[in-house]
Amino acid sequence: MLVHSSRFLVVLTCVVLICTILISTAAWVGSALVADGSPINPAEGDAAEETDFSQTHWSLRPIDFANVPTSTSVAETAAVIDDLLEQEIDRVGLDPNGLADQRTQIRRLHLDLTGLPPSRAQLAEYLADDSERAYENQIDRLLQSKHFGQHFGRYWLDLVRYADTHGLHLDNYREIWPYRDWVIDALNDNMPFDQFATKQIAGDLLPDATDNDRIASGFNRLGLTTNEAGSIYEEVLTRNCVDRTNAFSTVFLGLTMECAACHDHKYDPISQRDYYSLLAYFNSLDGPALDQDLKDPPPVIDVPSAEQEKLLKEFDESIAELRSEMRSPISEVDQDRIAWERSLGGQTKPKQLSLDLVSGQNSITADLPPDAHWQALQISSPFFEIANPTVEVTDDDLGGTWINVPITWTFDDPGQQCRWLGTPSLVAEGPGARVRVTFDKPLDAAELTLQDARPPMPTSMQIGLGDVHVLGPLEIESPSRGYDRSFASQETAFESSEVFRYLDQPYRWQHRDDWKQATPLQVPTIQDRPSVTMVHHAIESPSEQLVDLLIGVDDGYVIYLNGKEIAKVDHAMPRMPLSNRHRLRLVKGPNDLYFKLVNHHGDSKLTYALRSPWIETPDHIAALVQLPRMKRSKSDVEQIQFYFRHVQCEHPRWQILQDLERGLQRSRQQLKDEIPTSLIWKETQTPRRAHILERGFYDEPGELVIRDTPDCLPPMSGDVPANRFGLATWLTSPEHPLTARVAVNRFWQAIFGTGIVKTGEDFGVMGESPSHPALLDFLAADFVRSGWNVKRLIKSIVMTDAYRRDAEISAKTQSIDPHNRWLARGPRIRLDAETLRDQALFLSGQLVDDLGGPSVKPPQPDGLWEAVGYVGSNTAKFQADQGDKIRRRSVYIFWKRTSPPPQLSTFDAPSRDSCTARRDRTNTPMQALVLLNESQFLDAARGLARIEFSSNDQANRLVELFETVTARLPNDQEQTELQHLLDDLLEHYQANPDQAERLVGLPDPDWAAWTMVASTLLNLDEVVNK
Repeated sequence: MLVHSSRFLVVLTCVVLICTILISTAAWVGSALVADGSPINPAEGDAAEETDFSQTHWSLRPIDFANVPTSTSVAETAAVIDDLLEQEIDRVGLDPNGLADQRTQIRRLHLDLTGLPPSRAQLAEYLADDSERAYENQIDRLLQSKHFGQHFGRYWLDLVRYADTHGLHLDNYREIWPYRDWVIDALNDNMPFDQFATKQIAGDLLPDATDNDRIASGFNRLGLTTNEAGSIYEEVLTRNCVDRTNAFSTVFLGLTMECAACHDHKYDPISQRDYYSLLAYFNSLDGPALDQDLKDPPPVIDVPSAEQEKLLKEFDESIAELRSEMRSPISEVDQDRIAWERSLGGQTKPKQLSLDLVSGQNSITADLPPDAHWQALQISSPFFEIANPTVEVTDDDLGGTWINVPITWTFDDPGQQCRWLGTPSLVAEGPGARVRVTFDKPLDAAELTLQDARPPMPTSMQIGLGDVHVLGPLEIESPSRGYDRSFASQETAFESSEVFRYLDQPYRWQHRDDWKQATPLQVPTIQDRPSVTMVHHAIESPSEQLVDLLIGVDDGYVIYLNGKEIAKVDHAMPRMPLSNRHRLRLVKGPNDLYFKLVNHHGDSKLTYALRSPWIETPDHIAALVQLPRMKRSKSDVEQIQFYFRHVQCEHPRWQILQDLERGLQRSRQQLKDEIPTSLIWKETQTPRRAHILERGFYDEPGELVIRDTPDCLPPMSGDVPANRFGLATWLTSPEHPLTARVAVNRFWQAIFGTGIVKTGEDFGVMGESPSHPALLDFLAADFVRSGWNVKRLIKSIVMTDAYRRDAEISAKTQSIDPHNRWLARGPRIRLDAETLRDQALFLSGQLVDDLGGPSVKPPQPDGLWEAVGYVGSNTAKFQADQGDKIRRRSVYIFWKRTSPPPQLSTFDAPSRDSCTARRDRTNTPMQALVLLNESQFLDAARGLARIEFSSNDQANRLVELFETVTARLPNDQEQTELQHLLDDLLEHYQANPDQAERLVGLPDPDWAAWTMVASTLLNLDEVVNK
């Protein structure tokens, strides 16, 4: 007890100490900020009056549009930016640097706008342009380049945590790259930022939403998901909603709202009610919370190419035309139906044709009357038990070629001394139709009769169909579990009174006399969750025989007969009724037929029927047939026709139509399987209820809340709908204090390396105050006034003197402003991972800069995926692509969350598990090793060397190489050092040709030496920095 008491006192003391620190910190932070966000003298804190937070904290005050003209040129905007910056430079006592030289400016501009350096030809073109607009012309050209969207798109992909895998457990592949391409295209098209935001938040809710708008809504599907066994559905659902809410607040509001999921925010004015009212906008996805380990957990959209879309349209038109024909009157088929109806009703005798077999002969040939379908052949003879004939048919069109007619069924009637044989494809179609019946040996005293309807089956031979029972739906973690797991008595004898326990709940078989064959049946399902429903149909067979099960269901299924699995379809797709056929081998006596229906998502319909000559027509169909034709409703006629054509009809014309439909469907499905998809958002018909969760626990719902925005921000207009579209409208209104500020800060950060607000992810109390509050507000106001014009904003920034300044740092500048927050000098930072790789590929002439398409896998060290991969994961083993794919821009590299691309993560690329508003920027020995030895960097050096040492200008090859890589000319000392390096390397590789071969694949000392020189230049400090 003494030990326990001591531990309790220690824990209590720690808790008290932590609370004291937090309270003190909160008080200090609150007292250290005034209206403009600038630090104040702590001594003045006591005098500060307490006012509403939204009026005191700089980020929540309305943006002041009063001092921003409604229309200004880019040059005027740039001049205002410079003026506001220079006021602060003067205030802190710094002297701004002059402009950098033209080569430095143009390299910086290319890297910042496209992520690629200038080529020597682009350099020469710029240097030759002595007009006043030379620099501006370069900006305009680069902003129109497709490389602009590829470069700026990656900042956004970091922010929204785009990746190609789900992220948790198996970390399986997720197909959502069309969203990435949408982002790049939107930026290239200069989509206004308010539309850019709206389409991502609510593209699916836009009036007349396009497929591209729906693809944009995939922003809401980018979070980490799982399908791990044992996951609690409600917990995963809650976690997904929390993730979307946090992403929205980080991406668009620049606030850290995560704390408010458990309690009122300790620093920012965000209450738990605010948090869950905002979450209510993101909790109504019409799709499962668990990702089912699929690349395309619903809802998704197909994203076909133009050619695929054309082919798909042709298939759909052909199928629609064929189905229209199949629903229309078909004279030959309808004649069969009429004969079938007559046979059911016993109204008239079937049509018959007698064939006279001459005694002592073993075959007979006879003419067939036109327009008749002979479905049965009767052989009357004392020797009927040995009668096993071959039936053939021909006509004039066949030129005397005899076609075999399959015998599909037989039965003997000893009382009548006859054998019946089914001949469903015996049809007289062309002129001169004839039939030939041949026996193994002569048959004496036999009478042969063809009949256009099946004969009545003896009761003793009929298969009896018993009751239908249904059990479920049973909730499952994922559809894959449904196929593999055993439920109820699926593989044992059926007992209708048996009770099964599942997830601690009792389940019983429910007798369903309303479940009728060949009728669309609503399968019980669980909203938003995968489930299993078991169906049992009792069958009594007088003998061992085969029957066909015809089935069509919107989901996957497994068929069991007498404890054995007969068939499995382990994927869901809309199916035509009775479209699949499975052969069942019944045993004599009782048979247990089970359907295990695995619902993946959404509503599901089932249609099934059992087909055999020994199975009577279902009672509900027979009852409709008994109705006089004049008393049948349109629905009655359609049911009779549907049943006959899909279950009973064996006319060759109908069989051909069905085969055509199945062939078209298979071809269409093959095409569909090749079409990429993208995760999108689709709203449930009725929004889900949202509650404040006590302490953030999914299973402790508290007060019910409605959709609303945080109280500290302007209220949403009553004119907008209470959905995500309304939320996006509120977000992009000019009155919103955060959206424009957060956006312009991020673009500023992309260009200068650090935002005006350094903590771009946190505009709240715990974030840093803006270094230039007036500038931030001016940029935000100008951004909104310009129509949220992204390219104009960026052009305004790179047109400034601040951006074009020399980056040289003096001792005074280093002392006063070591991090360049006042921008008295130009930006100089290490290039990001993607830019370093793309630069190397570009300079070596290897970059394949195609737009869009599936993510690619350039080479990486062995074993990285295996180290984090689970058995069963489709990303457990890495397989590098080949050819052009491995040389595409880095924005297209496959991003596995549990093992991000190593050539990028080494240079601080994030895992993208969460929203990354700004990357860390480190310098490590590993980075130097990657630049020197990684296969693609080394291959780039080889490619660059081959270009240069093959140059016609032998005297200036080193100068050309240096200019290609650095965008400037070398000085005399640099030329001398490079020449010495090249000479030493040539001497080394001439003496060691085997090392040259290991380096470049050939015993070529020249190529090897130039490769090492190129590698040296690619590793220069000025090359890995801008």
